[in-house]
Amino acid sequence: MDRLLVIGGASVDVIRLEDRTVESVGGAGMYTAMAAHACGAQVALFGARPNPYPDCMEPVAGHLTTWFGAVISQDRVLRFDIS
Repeated sequence: MDRLLVIGGASVDVIRLEDRTVESVGGAGMYTAMAAHACGAQVALFGARPNPYPDCMEPVAGHLTTWFGAVISQDRVLRFDIS
């Protein structure tokens, strides 16, 4: 199986739709890591790592082989508001 190290970040995106607001995992590093995982690679991510994970990150973080990087608190996670 192929192995890949992705260098990049993860964020929490707040997406405002006409009828509801949802939180979703975002960040180019996380998107790239999840795409590689979907293609069958074992993926590690190098970037700021929240501890504990925000709720929306739990499912995707479990698909990473490992997540390296500085540990940050949940309140330091990048957040983007998308309308």
